[in-house]
Amino acid sequence: MKTKSIRKLYSVILIACLGLGVLPPGLHAQRGPQDSWYLDKEVPLPDMPGLNSPVGLDFAPNGDAYVVDIGNDRVSVWDANGSFLRGWGKAGSGDGQFSNPQGIAVTAGEVYVTDDANHRVQVFDLQGNFLRKWGSSGTGDGKFKRPFGVTVDVVDANLTEVYVTEWDNHRIQVFDANGTFRRKFGNSTLNHQPIDVKIGPDGLVYVSSKGKNRIKVFQKDGTYLREFNPTYYPYAMDFLGNRLVVANSAHHRVRIFETNGTLVTTIGSGVESSDVGHFDHNYGVAVDASGDLHVACRDNHRIQVFDANGTYKRTYGSYGTAAVSTNDVVHTPENTFIYTDDAGDTVFETDENGTFLRTLAKKGAGDGQVENPYGLDLGPDGRVYVSHTGLREKRHPRPDLRERGLEQRQVQPALGNRGFAGGRGLRGGY
Repeated sequence: MKTKSIRKLYSVILIACLGLGVLPPGLHAQRGPQDSWYLDKEVPLPDMPGLNSPVGLDFAPNGDAYVVDIGNDRVSVWDANGSFLRGWGKAGSGDGQFSNPQGIAVTAGEVYVTDDANHRVQVFDLQGNFLRKWGSSGTGDGKFKRPFGVTVDVVDANLTEVYVTEWDNHRIQVFDANGTFRRKFGNSTLNHQPIDVKIGPDGLVYVSSKGKNRIKVFQKDGTYLREFNPTYYPYAMDFLGNRLVVANSAHHRVRIFETNGTLVTTIGSGVESSDVGHFDHNYGVAVDASGDLHVACRDNHRIQVFDANGTYKRTYGSYGTAAVSTNDVVHTPENTFIYTDDAGDTVFETDENGTFLRTLAKKGAGDGQVENPYGLDLGPDGRVYVSHTGLREKRHPRPDLRERGLEQRQVQPALGNRGFAGGRGLRGGY
């Protein structure tokens, strides 16, 4: 993670009063002899919670959910209660970096991620430390053209096989855990644009073929057995007991089938929606150890949880960016720091060491929400006041601001235990 730092608001004010040069953004300084300043310490900003276009997801044996987040080019980890734990990755082509990551498979000790635009598979430990990688752009054995789905099959104590689908090469390649090529099957005629692959409880290989609008079934050696039409374009899959769960992303549904193709139930209205129990391009599905179904919704930036009958239970995650772009910071009497972050459209709080504590306001146009938050102040009443530009609302505009060509910004007090400031004031934006 790129190290950023913090500065105390009183330091900035004192520097200005003394007429000294302003410290670079992010530095926390203390006053020294002869009105000089020196660097006290640098504190890295935290891994930020939030999702930006989540797609693939899978579970570790302890119940933690690992989510591939293409908008942030990272993997984020959430506990069984839906609380953010950590994240890793950023845009790029280096080890541990991603470019449009898609699929994820988690074992007892490792995490496999398909790195679509980098044409490779990367492997990490459960904490996100890079272990190894394989693949490069091409059509030969062991090369990839847009790898999408991935699943891991522990054959026995001595052999683990990794199945990877390729969107542009229209095939499934099988490797050992170290990335050594073992075999391949499929072609553009048989399974055009394969997206996901799963090993069923019957020991067979199920492939979702978007180009053919079919679920294809193979033996592990690649022998074709049968197929069925899921009605809508199939994307991610997982098994709920002996039944196959299929995400119909473009049609905003999840459908559950018997393995012979008989439809059991449908979740979602088929119309894009942010309402509870509905979807807006739901690309990922995964079943946890308790039998609950988790659905990753790309455009709603959230994960919804359903029981085995398709009844909605809860939601975790909301929009947020891994990158942080802080505009303002205040130091609180409790020795914490509150920031405005216009990259993630949030107001958040950390402790003195930069550890994330909580989000006070999230992106949105409603009361207690912010868009492009900028100025920040902590009132004597302990309430947090935030100016933000997203709503473009002008109430009782002041002539002096209009004459100077400055936009007047609405002040939106942030939600949090510090209290919600009643009413709305106005503050000039500079």
